This record gives sequence, C-alpha cells and structure tokens, in this order.
Amino acid sequence: NGKEIQASIQDKENRLDLVRQELEDTQNFLKNEEKLLKTRHIDKMNKINSDQAEQIIALNDRSKEIVNQQQDRFNTAIQQQELFADREINKNRHSTLLKINNVNHDNDLKVRNLESRQKTVISNLQDQQNLQVDRLRKEFENDLIQQRETQKSEIEQRDQIHKDQMTVSKEHGETLIKQEKTQFQEKYKKLIDEHENVLSRLKQTFAEQIRNFKLAHQKKLMSNQVKSSDSFYNNGDIAPFIKEDLSSYMVSMKVPEHERDLYNISAHKREIKLMFARKFFDDVRSSDSTLTTRRTESLTKTFNVSDIVDANDVKKSYKNGILTFKIAKA
Repeated sequence: NGKEIQASIQDKENRLDLVRQELEDTQNFLKNEEKLLKTRHIDKMNKINSDQAEQIIALNDRSKEIVNQQQDRFNTAIQQQELFADREINKNRHSTLLKINNVNHDNDLKVRNLESRQKTVISNLQDQQNLQVDRLRKEFENDLIQQRETQKSEIEQRDQIHKDQMTVSKEHGETLIKQEKTQFQEKYKKLIDEHENVLSRLKQTFAEQIRNFKLAHQKKLMSNQVKSSDSFYNNGDIAPFIKEDLSSYMVSMKVPEHERDLYNISAHKREIKLMFARKFFDDVRSSDSTLTTRRTESLTKTFNVSDIVDANDVKKSYKNGILTFKIAKA
C-alpha cells in the first residue's frame, strides 16, 4: 500500500511538473507574441506619424502659396485705391481753396464793418459818460457846499449851547460845594462825638474779651488734649491698597463712612495723588461774645504707576467700609 501511495504521489508530481513546463512554455510564447505585437504597433505608429508630417508640410506649403497670392491681390487693390484717392483729393483741394478764400474775404469785410460800428458805439458811450461825470461832479460840489454851510451852523449852535451849559454847571457846582462843605463839617463833628463814645465802650469790651480769651484758651487746650488721644482726630498716614488690571488701577482703603467724602484723588501721566482734608470748628461762648476757631487738617500721598492714567476717567465707590477709586489707563 505504501509503495502504491508513493508511486501515485510520484505520478502526480510528474504530471504536475509537465503542467508547470507547459505553463512556462505558454508564458514564454505569450511574451514573444507581446513583443512582436508591440514592435508591429510601433512601426505602424511611426508610419502614420510620418505620413501625417508629410501631409502637414504639404498643407503648409499650399497655405503659404494661397496667402502670398491674397497678399499680392490686396497690395494691388490698395495701390489702385491710393491712386484714386489722390486724384479725388487734388480735385477737392482746388475747390476747397477757392471756398476758403471767398469765406476769408467775407469775414474780413464783416470784421471791418463790426470794428467800425464798435468804434462808433464806443465813441458815443464815452461822450455820454463824460457828460454824466460832469453833471455828477457839479452836483457833488453843490452838495458839499451845502453840507459845509449846514455843518458850520450846527457847530456854532453847539458851541453856544456848550458855553451856556458850562456856565450853569459852574454855578450849580459852586452851590453844591458850599452845601457839601457845610454837611461835611456837621458830619465830622458828629463822628468825633460817636468815636469818643465807641472808644470808651471798646476799652471796656476789650478788657472783658481778654478775660474770655484766656478762659477759651484754657478750654481749647483741654479739648486738644482730649482729641489727641482720640483716634478719630488722628490720621497721620494714608495707607491705600493698589490693584491693577488690563484697563485701570484701583486704589482702595478702609475709611469710616462719615469720612468717605473727605478723600479725593487726582491723576497726571504716571502719577496718582491721594488727598485727605477735614476741618474742625470750635465755638466758645461767653455772656456777650463768641470765640470761634477753625482748623484744617490735610494729608497727601503721591505714588507712581507703570502706565499713563486718564485724569478724566476716575470713578469713586464705597462699600462695606471700603472706599475705592478706579482710574482708567490712557
């Protein structure tokens, strides 16, 4: 059995080798046929290209010959047309010159007639203008003479009225001076009496004011001692917190609500100035006088920033005991 199987396998391998050999021979044959077909195709294409090239050359030669013939005909037609045009131009030129000479002659006659009429009109206008100028000159001279006479009469009348007014004013002024002199003497005497009485009262009042001032000064010292120990009246420094974003600077600080309006801010270029100002008022009253004192406290803190600020765009806000100024960047 094993030999039979071996023999069968060997037989199949032999037949497979035969099939392979036939396939290889067939492939070689097909390759040779392909090469032969390609060679024939290339030869046919070369023959077709050669025939087309010869036909194109023949057509080009025929086209050039036709173009040359057409060009010769066109040149001949142009020459004939130019000769005809020259003959027509020469004919028309002579008649045109005659017409131009006739028109120029007519124009010269018209121009001479117009110049003559224009000279006549101008001469008449000049004569009329001269007459009008003479008439206006005479009228102006007559008006000027009348105005001079009228002006002279008015000046004489004004001089007389002025002299009369000066005389009346002088007499009235002398009367007023006498009256004012009498009134001044009476007022002067009355003022002297009043001043003497006032001086007497002032001496008494001044002595009493000195005593009241001493008492007020003592009370003021006591009041200042009390205020110096009170933090409300002592604000020796301003300590703001500065924050920056892309478009602005924000200056913030902790401030009592009653002082929120005492802070102001100004900006210029890269400088921000924070200002604080408040006023103290003290009144010390006595029986017949009042001693009033005024004191102003101001603090200023200036600091520089890296960007230029816009002084016209400053916003102020107060929230939860924090006063904030927002200054826009320029």
